[in-house]
Amino acid sequence: MKYRFDRAVERAGLTDLIPHDLRATHGSWVADSHGVLVAARRLGHSNASVTTRHYARAVDGRDAEVAAFLDRARKAKDHSGGARNGHARESEPSSGREKRL
Repeated sequence: MKYRFDRAVERAGLTDLIPHDLRATHGSWVADSHGVLVAARRLGHSNASVTTRHYARAVDGRDAEVAAFLDRARKAKDHSGGARNGHARESEPSSGREKRL
């Protein structure tokens, strides 16, 4: 099996690649596109911290995408979906329907 893998790697023009690298790449792509919990399940991990510690890696260029998204959101000034959405501000009267613990 290793011989076939090594031949495939060579034919693809890749170097220093082991089968586990493919698993790590897959885990990173799934974590980036669908979240760490989905990646953990696909990789057979019962705890997502194993996935983040060993497999999920930052995807190049993602930081620039996040910055551009936040810049567009700021320019749109649409704060209706913000963190306070659905929460009364301190200066606003309470609706009296808060959960009681």
